[in-house]
Amino acid sequence: VNFWGKTISFSAGSGVLDFEQLSSTKNVINLQAQEAINIDAALLITQVGLNDSTVEDSLNISGGDIFIEAPQVTVSNGSIVSAGTLSEGAGGSITINAQDWLKLLGSELNSERSNPSIISTSSEGIGKGGQIDINTGKLTIRDGSQIQALAGEGAGGTIWVDATESIELS
Repeated sequence: VNFWGKTISFSAGSGVLDFEQLSSTKNVINLQAQEAINIDAALLITQVGLNDSTVEDSLNISGGDIFIEAPQVTVSNGSIVSAGTLSEGAGGSITINAQDWLKLLGSELNSERSNPSIISTSSEGIGKGGQIDINTGKLTIRDGSQIQALAGEGAGGTIWVDATESIELS
């Protein structure tokens, strides 16, 4: 799945859901914009494999990959960016290149609850968690939002952040 443009925006429950159950080919979601990418209350998910031991072909499929590139990237209001597998392969990879900034922002539902945004790679089986690479000028993570590299039975994944100007967590 490929998107190219000046500005790319997903909002209000929209998104890309790329699921593959039996293919040995990894899914890839690729977003590239000249100015900005905005994922607001939306989903960007690639998921492969089955969590079903009767389907032998699905047992070693690695998760799909997500590539996001724009000067300014905002993931907000409970959005989810996820690359995972339900099989025994390794989790997928997520690469975000945002020259100016990456903002990962939640939203407050009420005084006691928030709706965080999440960037996650995962493996539900014995495979290790995936890889998340973030290259940006400024990284801002607020409102309970998270970056996760999870694994079921295997080792957790790797998160690599290269922020040339600043990192703000609040």
